[in-house]
Amino acid sequence: LVRTIRDRVDPIVQDAGCTVTYGGQFEAQQSASRTILVAGGVVAGVMLMLLQISTGSMRAAMLVMLNMPLALIGGIVAIFATEGGGLVGNIGALVMGGGVAPVISIASMVGFITLFGIAVRNGILLINHYNHLIETEGADLQEAVIRGSMERLVPILMTAISAALGLLPLAMAAGKPGSELLAPLAIVTLGGLITSTLLNLVVVPAGYVLVFSRASRSPIARPETSVSTM
Repeated sequence: LVRTIRDRVDPIVQDAGCTVTYGGQFEAQQSASRTILVAGGVVAGVMLMLLQISTGSMRAAMLVMLNMPLALIGGIVAIFATEGGGLVGNIGALVMGGGVAPVISIASMVGFITLFGIAVRNGILLINHYNHLIETEGADLQEAVIRGSMERLVPILMTAISAALGLLPLAMAAGKPGSELLAPLAIVTLGGLITSTLLNLVVVPAGYVLVFSRASRSPIARPETSVSTM
């Protein structure tokens, strides 16, 4: 609505040499969006440092963070599928030109934040278990990835299914009075859970092998020790 008003009002106002300030709920939403984006960038940097400490490797930390764009895919698809003319209508309007992308609301942004936390947790479960198998049980890289993925499959799937079942009633209430805040949050989280859970079980193991196959046997640096004999 604000975009339509701007397209019609701004040319007239500019020709008259005046300016228009859009306030109210629109101004509050713009301010909240900027705050969330700035805070999100800072938090992402802190998360990367903590993950580096937890996994013992910056490369492993980056693999864990890779789950965030995987979750983003499903969240954006969910927004396109439920807003405006639906998934086909929104994509068709953008491809043909003249279409307007669905607006990402504050509630949807909060859903993305929740989603990123779940996605990163799944990555941590895999990476740390790979490291444990290599460092503690002496498994080689391929064995650690295959065995670790199988052993962590059920916990990751159960976490995703439990969260999805809890959010499903909120998502199904979309369009009903009182669901304006919770429904977008639930829809974004559900969409991201699907893609992040499925892709996490493929991308992270493949990335782990690709990144560490040419490195040392373990992704965690070990201190060198020397043994002297008399």
